[in-house]
Amino acid sequence: MPQPRSRFGGRHGFARWSSLLIVTALMTAACSTPPASSAPASQPAVTDAPAEKLRIGYISGGDSDPFVLLVTEGIRAEATKAGVELSECDSAFEAEKALACARTLAAQKLQSMINWQFFPDSSEAVCEAYGGLPTVAIDTPEKPCQKTFVGADNREAGLVTGKGMGDFAKKKFDCQYDAYISLDFPTIAEINAARAGGTVEAFEEVCGKIPPEKYFTVDTFAGGPDQP
Repeated sequence: MPQPRSRFGGRHGFARWSSLLIVTALMTAACSTPPASSAPASQPAVTDAPAEKLRIGYISGGDSDPFVLLVTEGIRAEATKAGVELSECDSAFEAEKALACARTLAAQKLQSMINWQFFPDSSEAVCEAYGGLPTVAIDTPEKPCQKTFVGADNREAGLVTGKGMGDFAKKKFDCQYDAYISLDFPTIAEINAARAGGTVEAFEEVCGKIPPEKYFTVDTFAGGPDQP
């Protein structure tokens, strides 16, 4: 269950840290494969030719979202610091656009990818479209080309949220409430189960089981409150 994206606070710091980790991981992945051949040991290495600039592709999840834009801006800044050439494409929260981005970026002679498209069912096709380049995935698993995953501990985030909600409900209302509304993200089922499920679990530890008639869900990806 995504946290409200209008609250930057800790997420701003997480975005900056994530951006540095992402670019560092990609530089490591792209540079880890040795060249097919090398000069004999007896011959001096040629050093006067300039090194080729590392080229990395980036599929943004959707820069219309404030948090995604924070991460995008952080990736741009870290790529500039590292001397990396960054080729970008915004998938705008659509699977078909993510696939189109992959095909577009495939023609740009990239060494590696940052992939933040939100549809696990599309990950294999997207990876194939950009040639299976070594990939850092953000938030959503991007198999089979994923080499590194950058994301939150979703279960722990859910447990912290649920405990806070439960403590508040107990203190203010003695756990007497009209409705429990879960802002869900079922497009990424595994992540949603960890975060939303953890929230429910921790809340119920404080206030008891939520009555079925009081439990409501909102699919935020399908037009809920965090959509542009």
